[in-house]
Amino acid sequence: GGITLGADLPLDKDSTRWAGIKSATTPYALDAYFDREGYLVTEPQSDVSTTAPYFVFGADDDTDGATTAERSVTDTNVFNDLVVRSSNSDAETAGIAPMSRWQNVDPDSPTAISRIGRRSNTYESDLFLTKADTDAYLATWKKTAALETWEMTFGFRFLPWLEVGKVIELLDTDNENVPARYLLTDIDAPIGIGAVSGTGKRLTIIT
Repeated sequence: GGITLGADLPLDKDSTRWAGIKSATTPYALDAYFDREGYLVTEPQSDVSTTAPYFVFGADDDTDGATTAERSVTDTNVFNDLVVRSSNSDAETAGIAPMSRWQNVDPDSPTAISRIGRRSNTYESDLFLTKADTDAYLATWKKTAALETWEMTFGFRFLPWLEVGKVIELLDTDNENVPARYLLTDIDAPIGIGAVSGTGKRLTIIT
């Protein structure tokens, strides 16, 4: 199965193939990656909070435990002023491209402009042809505009079938304020003798 993209995707002559792939998949909330056999895979982005983990580290202390684990958190993905617009010249009306904007002015919100200052972010795509397209993307984006970024780096025994793009869970903490599930984004498996390491990330909505 699959989907057909409903628009042409013009690219600059110096664009990389990977940039083209990401430009086509991001507006449709699709992940793109190469699996361990070298095949290009596109699939819906996993929701770390609701997707069942593909693998649980620590389910069996004798074989499945991570050897090391470190977590960090930042607020670099907290935004309260979002702009979505088309970069497709064919979509312009009287020289104006379709655009949608949202600003968090809710006085009760912990991430309102009045509380933390203005934090802006803009997303453009050639795939947006009408204001309805930019409105639809903005409606989804603003639900996750206030996000803490958690990152976990960990070491583990070599698991040849474990791939990036999968949701993993690490059972090493009883602190309910520290997330246990992450999206596996990187695996570093040296050819020679050495520890295997990985990086997992997740975004937590600030409420």
